[in-house]
Amino acid sequence: HTHTHTNVHSFTIKTGIPMRLIVLLLISFVLAHAKIYYYTVWNPTPITTNVYAGSITVNCPNGLTSTVTVKLTATRGISFVQRPGDVDYFKSGQARSPYKSTLVDNDPIASCMIGAVNAQVYVLEFSQQVNGIVFDIVSGNGNTFTFPYDFTPASLGDNSPAWACGWFGCASAPLKKTVDSNVNTKLYSYSSSGETHGALVFDGAFNTLTFSTSIDENWHGWTIGIAGVTSDNPTLATPLPPPPKTVYYPTWSAATINDGGVNKYTGIINIPRANGVVSPVTVKLTLPGGLSFIQTGTGTDYWKSGSPASPYESYLVANDPPAASVVSLINAQIITLEFSEVVDDLVIDFMSINGNKLVFLDDFTLISFGDRQTSDCGYWGCASKPVKTTTTNGAITTYAFSADGEPHGTLFFDSPYNTFSFGTTLNENWYGFTIGTFGVSTATVPARVPAYYTAYTGLTVSEAGVSKYTGSIAVPNGAVTGKVDVKLTLSVGPNFIGTGSGTDYFRTNNNNFPYTSSPYTGELLANNPLPSHMVSVLKAQTVTYEFSYTVTDIVIAFVSVNANSYVFNNPFTFIGVGDGVTSACGYFGCSPNTNVVVSTTSPVTYTLKGDGEPHGAILFKGTFTSFTFKVSLDENWNGFTLGVLGANFNAPVIPPPPPFIPTTPVCVTTQTTTVVTTATCPAPTLSCVRLVTASVISSQPSQTCTTFSTGSAKFTIDTPGQKVFLSSDAAGSKTPVFDEVGELVVTSPKYVSVGGYYISYEADCATNTQYKKVTISSSVGSGSIDVTRLFGTTETGEFTVKLSVINKYSPFSTTDAWLCTGTGAPSSTIAGAVVEQSSGSTVVSTDEGYSFNNVVLLVAGFSIASIVLTVAIFAIIISVKFATPKTIDRI
Repeated sequence: HTHTHTNVHSFTIKTGIPMRLIVLLLISFVLAHAKIYYYTVWNPTPITTNVYAGSITVNCPNGLTSTVTVKLTATRGISFVQRPGDVDYFKSGQARSPYKSTLVDNDPIASCMIGAVNAQVYVLEFSQQVNGIVFDIVSGNGNTFTFPYDFTPASLGDNSPAWACGWFGCASAPLKKTVDSNVNTKLYSYSSSGETHGALVFDGAFNTLTFSTSIDENWHGWTIGIAGVTSDNPTLATPLPPPPKTVYYPTWSAATINDGGVNKYTGIINIPRANGVVSPVTVKLTLPGGLSFIQTGTGTDYWKSGSPASPYESYLVANDPPAASVVSLINAQIITLEFSEVVDDLVIDFMSINGNKLVFLDDFTLISFGDRQTSDCGYWGCASKPVKTTTTNGAITTYAFSADGEPHGTLFFDSPYNTFSFGTTLNENWYGFTIGTFGVSTATVPARVPAYYTAYTGLTVSEAGVSKYTGSIAVPNGAVTGKVDVKLTLSVGPNFIGTGSGTDYFRTNNNNFPYTSSPYTGELLANNPLPSHMVSVLKAQTVTYEFSYTVTDIVIAFVSVNANSYVFNNPFTFIGVGDGVTSACGYFGCSPNTNVVVSTTSPVTYTLKGDGEPHGAILFKGTFTSFTFKVSLDENWNGFTLGVLGANFNAPVIPPPPPFIPTTPVCVTTQTTTVVTTATCPAPTLSCVRLVTASVISSQPSQTCTTFSTGSAKFTIDTPGQKVFLSSDAAGSKTPVFDEVGELVVTSPKYVSVGGYYISYEADCATNTQYKKVTISSSVGSGSIDVTRLFGTTETGEFTVKLSVINKYSPFSTTDAWLCTGTGAPSSTIAGAVVEQSSGSTVVSTDEGYSFNNVVLLVAGFSIASIVLTVAIFAIIISVKFATPKTIDRI
């Protein structure tokens, strides 16, 4: 250092006594009440790399002395350790010393100082608990000293009447700052302008002292002293904190297992038990967004395990993660952990989450952080400004962690767990983590409970002129399963009602999510709604459910309530919300904010609404015999279903449907009049109903069986045994084409359902083993398909028919679909053989493939525009269909 020194000249006041003498007299009086501190004598020979030792000799009240050993760890090393006889940079014994004050009565020991160049973290460990610390600084110009403990600036070499400048010069503008990180404990920093020489005083009992410096500079120095040891002054002693505990970490495997159709990674945590035996706990790890790599104990040690001032060790955690044990990710995703036993508390060690957020459903504590202030930096660098953000989405509160720079550190969760999920928010190449625990727990973790959902039939009953859809809920009733009948009234009507086949809109947008990450389960429920059992509506309307028995606690699972809202008369709580962070998004996307709005007017209502694509589930506590809510807006479309958590089978509410009673026959000539009869009426000349509309060639990206066209209608049979046909025009004269499968389900007036598959291409999607399979042509031709078998030979009256076109492969298209009856229908047969498959055998159908005068025709036909389009692109179909071996047979 090269410094200049400015002389300070004395002056007098009216008394003729020099002002400097007056000040010194006052200081001498005050110093009589200051403490004596015992300073460290440092050993210049390191114990090991970057680790040094020192000793402090304390004069005890009993006249004896006590020696405290000091262990110093400097994460980036030091420049020199002074020994007696070296230059006394403290200028010990000088008048107006920058190290003496009203708090400190003595200078540091001459020539006993630590000199360092690098910005770094220092850790001091004492062999005994000490009371009161003084920290003396030499030439801290431009540097900031940061501590996790509060302190008092006791003196500063600023050339004031109280203090002379230090060895290298003077300082000014001292600054103490308190930094509240919002996650960590508070940090306290000290700096000044110029050449900082002075002392900071820490009150209280200490076993360790950690601090950091902020910049590399040539050079700065420091030492410490103590006021005493607690063993010699019990009145000053504070209880010793518990020692850090060992965390047990998993050894990961790079292989995956198939668990319930989901690929999962596994790890083994070897944990000592109370009897001293070490036993394994298995961890299953679900990563729906995939991983970059997973380390199994070999390769680069990104944790830098065992390094000084590790960003993963703390007052709570005694050890680093095992070397080379990182789970490395790239994509934002929801991470789910499942433990074979309940574990006692959880730590998550993270690295390089720059720009990312870790989002949790449970609160946490940041116990270590690589900021070069409280801990050393991590493998990829340093971080700053750790932040915890608490957000409420409906009744679901989340806790997010983020920081600037290259965050490395440890989060602590103070709770037992058997499953644990958390989310990340950004794609980034790459970030990593692992988990650990302090052991197994005897605590009982609340089990998820099952919800019992409505299975819809798609059929209606009429009560007092009101048409009501029917369904049932299977609920345990002691050792057996009871049945709660359900009636559903929709004041306007449905878009469609799913009855268990076709697209499952309760599926998440990534099928690799386990149920623990489903938007319909949250932390309460053990299962999703029944697949493909959903009510879809287009119009604003009132929805009313009625139950045959009193039910307990209602769950409403909702799909795609975007821009809409559901209004309830009962308060509810959120079970889950598909936000893509704490739960998987729903089928149509995510909702970053789904909430409840409570009205301020009477009667009080509770409104469910959200941004984006809200999917999730809400819970209504209580007992119910019926349940009503309103859909507020017309919207294409939104869906829902209802589940319960239990039922009281000793409390019937509505009687079962009355037995079927024949009525006086009413004969019709069109399909617009409802008829319930067993008598015989003459068939009309010709009457048709269209079920589905033709679809031009489209792609099928999911490669899963998907219902892309569906339609239903009421249809009257006048004469027992009337024939029913499939055709490709409203005249009943053309062959239909279904790509790949047409599923036709007919329900009789006595609620008997019969189904069949009509297969133009592959039969992959013909999955109901109770339905017969019929192979039909893959091109439009003359003739229609007899489907009379589905209507039976004895019943007449109003039947319900539903046609679904199901596809798996690309490209695909289909025709219009019609239902016709009458004596004027063509009598020609279908071109080519019609083959019906049952129980693995192939036979020629004897009741399908013919047309008669007195018939009912189900006609599926192309419009003229569809026929022209099919011819124009037929060559394209051939070229694409031959792309995979499975589709060759379709052409």
